[in-house]
Amino acid sequence: MINGSLKREQRMRTGLKQLMDDGDRNVAQHESSINNLETDITTPSETHGFSDALNSAANITLVALGVLCASIFAFLLTQRLATSLYPPVRPTPL
Repeated sequence: MINGSLKREQRMRTGLKQLMDDGDRNVAQHESSINNLETDITTPSETHGFSDALNSAANITLVALGVLCASIFAFLLTQRLATSLYPPVRPTPL
């Protein structure tokens, strides 16, 4: 009985040590990845910005959204102005 419990404890210790070693390796790997990313971010380079085509597409999209909003606003304003100048004719009750 004691021998079985010692084997079990040894297996648990071995498993825990393996888990801790894997964890340390993963932490070191993630730290290295983070350091590489920090270096990439802080190093000025042309490749980290958006491409000119993407910037152009974003600008075109923003302009199109602005025009759409302005046209909706103008439509609502003209509808409001038209109804205030020419109220709808309602039939008179009998």
